[in-house]
Amino acid sequence: MWTFLIGLCIFVGLAAAALWLGQRARRRFPKAYVIVDKIVSSIDLLFIVAVFFAVFYMTR
Repeated sequence: MWTFLIGLCIFVGLAAAALWLGQRARRRFPKAYVIVDKIVSSIDLLFIVAVFFAVFYMTR
């Protein structure tokens, strides 16, 4: 149980650090942030589509 709590704390800490870094990057490099955001959004969309088709294929 304590390993789960340690893992959860690490996960929340890393998520908070990523959010903080993202907000700093958005304010400091707005043009680069928009470019990177579009790239990450397209990769995320492809990942969602791949997972959807994998689940559809496995349940077929």
